[in-house]
Amino acid sequence: MWFLTQLQRWGLLKQQPDYLTVARAINRTDIYRQAASALQIAVPQSEMRRSTLIDGKVWDGSNPAAWATDFAITRRGEPA
Repeated sequence: MWFLTQLQRWGLLKQQPDYLTVARAINRTDIYRQAASALQIAVPQSEMRRSTLIDGKVWDGSNPAAWATDFAITRRGEPA
């Protein structure tokens, strides 16, 4: 989802995608969970995570649309 938000931020997507649906189709965490379960490997309870990035901003996958529009600099340096 983070990659999609960056494509949105920089004007490479014409409209907001359904971030979660696209991410699930690409990442297939359902298959990972099934395989991990068969091997008795623990997996996170939630598909969503929070990470503090190098610029200090916190990525929160629960609201990718807000993340994509919450930057002072966007496509070609234009304000968001």
